[in-house]
Amino acid sequence: MKLEDKLLGGLWGVVVGDAFGFPFQFISRREMEIKYPNPIEVPMLDGLWSDDSSLTLATAEALTKDYDINSIAKNFVKWYYNGEFTPR
Repeated sequence: MKLEDKLLGGLWGVVVGDAFGFPFQFISRREMEIKYPNPIEVPMLDGLWSDDSSLTLATAEALTKDYDINSIAKNFVKWYYNGEFTPR
């Protein structure tokens, strides 16, 4: 497997895992078990992820050019002010 495939797989893992966990942020495991005793009843928020994925993607995009902390910071600013790297 090529390195590029591994890196893309890692990014997909971050985003998909974040999307699955997004509805449960800041909720304890016990609260989840009480509210959703049947996993099929969990409301998934289609096409939504958190700032964790957005900032991971912003970092990854900057690293495709070179390691430059200023590029990463600029992407963070684009995310914060313009909503870049967000799902919607």
